[in-house]
Amino acid sequence: MDALPIYNSSMSKLVSVLALCLAAVSNLLAATHAEKIDSLLAAYHKQRYFNGSALVAEKGQVIFRKGYGLANMEWDIPNAPDTKFRLGSITKQFTSMVIMQLVSEGKIKLDEKITTYLPDYRKDTGDRVTVRHLLTHTSGIPSYTGLPGFFQKKSRDPYTVDAFVKEYASGDLEFDPGSKFAYDNSGYFLLGAMIEKITGKSYADAVKERIFDPLGMKDSGYDRFDTVLPKRASGYALTPNGYVNAPYLDMSIPYAAGSLYSTVEDLYKWDRALYGDKLLSAELKKTMFTPMLQNYAFGWAVRPLKLDDQKTEVATIGHNGELAIANYKKSLELNPKNDNGAERLKRLEAPAQPKPDAATLDKYLGTFELRPGFNITFTREGDKLFSQATGQPKFEMAADSPTEFHPLAFRARIVFATDGSTLTLYQGGAEITAKRVAGK
Repeated sequence: MDALPIYNSSMSKLVSVLALCLAAVSNLLAATHAEKIDSLLAAYHKQRYFNGSALVAEKGQVIFRKGYGLANMEWDIPNAPDTKFRLGSITKQFTSMVIMQLVSEGKIKLDEKITTYLPDYRKDTGDRVTVRHLLTHTSGIPSYTGLPGFFQKKSRDPYTVDAFVKEYASGDLEFDPGSKFAYDNSGYFLLGAMIEKITGKSYADAVKERIFDPLGMKDSGYDRFDTVLPKRASGYALTPNGYVNAPYLDMSIPYAAGSLYSTVEDLYKWDRALYGDKLLSAELKKTMFTPMLQNYAFGWAVRPLKLDDQKTEVATIGHNGELAIANYKKSLELNPKNDNGAERLKRLEAPAQPKPDAATLDKYLGTFELRPGFNITFTREGDKLFSQATGQPKFEMAADSPTEFHPLAFRARIVFATDGSTLTLYQGGAEITAKRVAGK
């Protein structure tokens, strides 16, 4: 799970896995390009920005695959291309695919109210929310991962789907459905419940039978703590004193919003399948990839990406994935058109570490409202900027430019207005703008 809910988590997040599955990347076949990719990722690993596995492909051919760092630090087991990582919110695109398959079979209508498929859901709100609203994070249903203290108090407890929906995915609407975008794990939890009701199968079995088995994704599945799963990576948190094991997270909590696992090699199979019609017709794929509010489609963020010249833009379709407690991070980015591989590598050069002076940092101090009842406050200690979300611990921020910062403990980006009056949070495909409500 990602975006705002992840920023609202109680643990620092280690970027412990990154899957680069870049299809149709031109000019990367030469060995020198593979060496440059290796050098780049090694630099990121050395700086503790990247610990995981990577795979790069060009025109249907894998040209680079390698693991960096350790999948298990206690046993000194290295990461490899077949290491299994939790996907976090990349799970959402698989949930979306199953929903669209059910649409193709005439079992779901995108603009039908969700109470048609979840008859036990509260009617006063459910009759106003459609399946499309759930898929595009525009339902207004509060995200359970944004509830104060949720991760500290509830993340270790197993739940049945129906019990969890009733207690944590049935809150009063925060806005009129369709009027706003608010990243919402509750919505994708409800989509999973819907899949189970309609198919008569568990969410895990539905995804396996409809996607993993047909594509030969034998190293992918629903992550369960009690399963003996070969080559599963462990999760860690990065603290000022080094790495620590991540706390336990019951995987009934992320569910259809974030409980799947996979490898970079299996994700490449998934990537290839999205270019064909084996799983879904071209017409319905077009619907699935059409962006709505905040450039979010059905489980996918669809947005242009500027290259280093700040003028050239390439189209990307992707999603980040994080698990707040388990400290996994994964990213899947697809490029439906042939962009220049050299330019992409240039854009991914190791980040500089500018150090804004105290006067610059002071412009950003204060409290910003990300959504009603959930704020983020910035403070300064010497030449360091810190952020703290409502009811959560404090995270140190690193500067990427005089106005752009990222948390050291997990992946997100915050861009301040030059006068410090507003900020924009970019995380997990979501883009959230917040105004200062207290402070300077």
